[in-house]
Amino acid sequence: MQHKIITRYDVEALLDNELSWKDAKDVMQHLENDRTLAKYYQTLRQQKKQLQSWWANTHND
Repeated sequence: MQHKIITRYDVEALLDNELSWKDAKDVMQHLENDRTLAKYYQTLRQQKKQLQSWWANTHND
């Protein structure tokens, strides 16, 4: 992912574990310096946790 612009799609792929180790590392490093994408990452991460919790609770009844 060298010299590649990191986008929201890269952040989404990171959260979904769809990136190689190297690409994931590159995206994480980029997030350290990009507050907008870092905030997007945190928002998606929280939403994913909430959905996983809801899904688990819905199917345990």
